[in-house]
Amino acid sequence: MKPISKRFANTVDILKSIIFNLNNEYETWNNNLPNFVKSHVKTRKEILIKFKEFCKKYKISEERIKKMKFQLNALEALSKIIGETYTGSEITRLFKKAGFPEIVHDGNTKWKFVCETFENMQEESIEGFYKILKVLEVLCDPQEYLLTPEKYEDNLKKVNRVLSFYGFEFNEEGILVKLEEINTKLETHSITSQEEKEHYDVFISHSSKDKVWVNELYKTLSETDLEIWYDIAILRIGDNLREKINNGLTKSDYGIVVLSKEFIKRSWPKMEFDALISLMDDGRLLPINHGLNDEDLEKFFKPLKQIRYMSTEEFTVKEISDEIYSKIKNG
Repeated sequence: MKPISKRFANTVDILKSIIFNLNNEYETWNNNLPNFVKSHVKTRKEILIKFKEFCKKYKISEERIKKMKFQLNALEALSKIIGETYTGSEITRLFKKAGFPEIVHDGNTKWKFVCETFENMQEESIEGFYKILKVLEVLCDPQEYLLTPEKYEDNLKKVNRVLSFYGFEFNEEGILVKLEEINTKLETHSITSQEEKEHYDVFISHSSKDKVWVNELYKTLSETDLEIWYDIAILRIGDNLREKINNGLTKSDYGIVVLSKEFIKRSWPKMEFDALISLMDDGRLLPINHGLNDEDLEKFFKPLKQIRYMSTEEFTVKEISDEIYSKIKNG
């Protein structure tokens, strides 16, 4: 009720101001009204132009963005990232750089100020989702971290963990990219949230950059009776990632590793792989080659050449899924 009450109070204040001006300064009000309307029309026009340019730049449907809305827990998670990264004055600069110079940090708790601002953006405009993405675009710009490069990768992972639930992520160059619509948890519900179990048949280790292909693999495997640990199906906003992933690794009998150029150059997948290496000795590590050549594989982990893997260039998702299922069920 708080946002509604706030909007009602603002409306009452505006009406009081109008009545006061009509009664006391009619001529001044009458002269200023056209400029007031013209100014707001101009501002609205500028927002629409920037919105269209943004959608065109990233090849996103305008209607899709207008229909989307961040949930409160997502806004809180994003706001805390900003609050931990910037000072109050830097938050003001962040919004100005994103195209919102009218937003100035008021001295209150940083993350709560940002969260309330984001809420207002979504309540007051059908382009609210876009406006928040504009702020995140600045937050995920590598140029923001010239003095603190170690902070960039950490923030990028945190932001993308939230955005992946809405079908988007920022790449390492700070460019917004879409995950396939048919694979997004939010819009198709093809990947449904699961309660954490005491046992899993298989854990899927992969790079978030390969989400499109891995989502297809998960969807195909989930049509079987296998119990699968897969981050999108298990993780929720606010979860301790390391704890959840380690828990999933220890509870899983087999480990699927989707090896790609993105996988071998990122620290987080490598940590998962290190935890799964022990499965290799008794044939429970199931490697999938997603675009690496022999030299890449040998350089990453030479013993991989000693075991059979399946390549996404040679086999379809269904063929790979069937092979995995047979291996897990028959040993």
